[in-house]
Amino acid sequence: MLIRTPSPVFLRSLGFLLFSICCILPLSAAPSNSDANVPREPLPEKLVPARLRSEEDEDRIAAAAWFAQGRVLQQREDYAGALRCFQRAARWDSRGAAALQEIVPLAYELKRMDEAARYAIVAAEHVPRDPILLRRLAIYLTEKREWTRAASLYEQALGQQPGGAEKTEDLGAALVRFELGRLNFLAGEYPKSARAFAQVRDLLLDPAEPLGKTATKTLLGKPEETWLLVAESFLAAGRSDEAAALFVRANDTAPDKPLLAFRLARVEAARKNKAAALVKLDEYFASKSTEGGTEPYALLSKLMTDGALDAKAVHAEVVRRLQNLLSQDEKNGTLRFYLAEELLDAGDLAEAEKHYQQGLADRPHSEARGRLVELYRRQKDGAKLLETAGPAVARTVSLDAIREPAHAIASDQELLAKVIAAARVLLKEPADKRSRGALLTAALLTLEGKQFDVAEEFFTAELAQNAEKKGEVLLAWGLGLLGDDQHARAAKVLQQIVDDKLLPDRAAVVHYFLAGAYAMAKDDARALAAAKWGVELDPANPLYESRVAWVFYHAKDLANARRSYDELLAKYEGNFKNSAIRDVVRDCRLALSNVAFRQGDFPSAVEYLEQVLDEFPEDVGALNDLGYLWIEKGMHLNRGVAMAEKAVAAEPGNPSYRDTLGWGYYQLGRYRDAVRELTLAADKDTSGVILDHLGDAHHKVGDTAKARAAWTKAAATFEKDGDQEKLAAVNKKLAG
Repeated sequence: MLIRTPSPVFLRSLGFLLFSICCILPLSAAPSNSDANVPREPLPEKLVPARLRSEEDEDRIAAAAWFAQGRVLQQREDYAGALRCFQRAARWDSRGAAALQEIVPLAYELKRMDEAARYAIVAAEHVPRDPILLRRLAIYLTEKREWTRAASLYEQALGQQPGGAEKTEDLGAALVRFELGRLNFLAGEYPKSARAFAQVRDLLLDPAEPLGKTATKTLLGKPEETWLLVAESFLAAGRSDEAAALFVRANDTAPDKPLLAFRLARVEAARKNKAAALVKLDEYFASKSTEGGTEPYALLSKLMTDGALDAKAVHAEVVRRLQNLLSQDEKNGTLRFYLAEELLDAGDLAEAEKHYQQGLADRPHSEARGRLVELYRRQKDGAKLLETAGPAVARTVSLDAIREPAHAIASDQELLAKVIAAARVLLKEPADKRSRGALLTAALLTLEGKQFDVAEEFFTAELAQNAEKKGEVLLAWGLGLLGDDQHARAAKVLQQIVDDKLLPDRAAVVHYFLAGAYAMAKDDARALAAAKWGVELDPANPLYESRVAWVFYHAKDLANARRSYDELLAKYEGNFKNSAIRDVVRDCRLALSNVAFRQGDFPSAVEYLEQVLDEFPEDVGALNDLGYLWIEKGMHLNRGVAMAEKAVAAEPGNPSYRDTLGWGYYQLGRYRDAVRELTLAADKDTSGVILDHLGDAHHKVGDTAKARAAWTKAAATFEKDGDQEKLAAVNKKLAG
């Protein structure tokens, strides 16, 4: 492990002090007889420690050294350097609160908002924080739509106020509690949301107005919206009586009797009062309102079918009820769509089709189109499917509008064959007579179905017909091929965009993907040229610059990869303008660690990962990688295993993380635990290293047959990969 020493200036000062002492002491303590070799006083007894330092002891000493260096740098106004030292101190001794106490305000002052927010959450259980700072960070996270993390900071802020988290004595605390309720509602934490809102509700309804008239009005905001939000929170948390009262209060501020009836129907349904809920729904339906969307009809269906002994008969009754409602309100497109959904679920495809078609005629861009595609999928009607999906697919040059049925269509070989046949019939028709987007739909579906030659046939025909969107079509085709590991094909298609000078406003991103395609196709020279041209087109985007370094790395040109990544890091490591730049910096350091390790530069490999964890203390990839480096070297084993355990807890299905953990257990002598984790890893990844580790673990628990089986598989993998060094090591074990 690389333990970063104090700064050179600090070391020079310390060295000078020691040198001075060494120079002075001989002058003042030397005996008068210069030939005397024995000191006049006996040497002090050598101290023998009562016990050797444990790994934990060493970690605490390292933490103290980092903290001391941080203080020195802070006094010298090197705040960025001080921050890094405090971050290391906190990581080396997570129980020590002193370093954590320094990090958040220092990161905030340096305008590293994401970093400050991360450490505020990490420090929640260890140190008190400034509630104003916590609120500012929570607002920042809210703007980034990180509801759960923002709510955590608001909870900390409330806990720091005088009187604790349960008291709300001023407008600021009340607003924080309201925001806490809102964020927990958005995050789906309904009981927490309702608890926070309950105190806000009590303040707003208190006739004494404890916050004052002006503050109460500020807290209430837009009355209808506020009461509705709090009511929805109570209803979701199962607090039905409170929800009902607030729905009524919301209606008092903005009367809407049909909507109130529907909301109270939901309350009655939550109370399991079916009869009362149906009465309120009838009140809503009688108004012919569409304000509730499809939800009132879904609630009707749920009330009628829940607990029914004859589900089929009851469902038929639901359909009859909906048909009766529609007969009284023929222009209700929302009701018509929901009725079609129920008919589709019941398997009455012909009747459902009529209602979907009517809905599509009324609103060509409605959801009805996608549902019709689903209906034709069930009918296995390739021709109607293409005709219906075509306009939506042509509009976006993607399958997004029919994404749900598209995957099922591409996976159904029988239906895909019918789609292909229908598309080939279209090919025989004049271009101006073909259904708009039908061929493009067939091309994209066959591409998703991995029928690449057929997809090329349809894409070629679409390009001949659709010159207006040629660039978008080529890009969709090329990216689809790239996603399916058809790298050479993808490069050819993406290169056509470049050659024909299409999509000029997206030229940089096209070159980015083109570089990736060429690199994966092992055409390193073209990959590098494309990557560099992407940088020329958009020199301000670090993502495109990182592509150049990645191409070198993929080509195993480690020297140039390291140089390029180092240049990128030097350019952007101090740029904290946005999260995207920080993500590039993080990826850059992760790559540099890997390159350094392959070059045999273990200290640098460790340091780059330490730098990632300085900024992203919970980054599971860096935790795993650093843990593995230490475990592989037999260093900091307990710490390395703890890091691997964190990574596995975050991503239990990741075989690399399981391998790190299993290998850590092996190094600690916990061989049965090692067998368990390495077996789980090998179930998902049969790479040579994992199999080799598994063989070692089986050997240690005395299971020779399983050890040899794992080693044999590892040897075959190493031989296939051309890794002669590892192959020789495994063959030695097999020969032993």
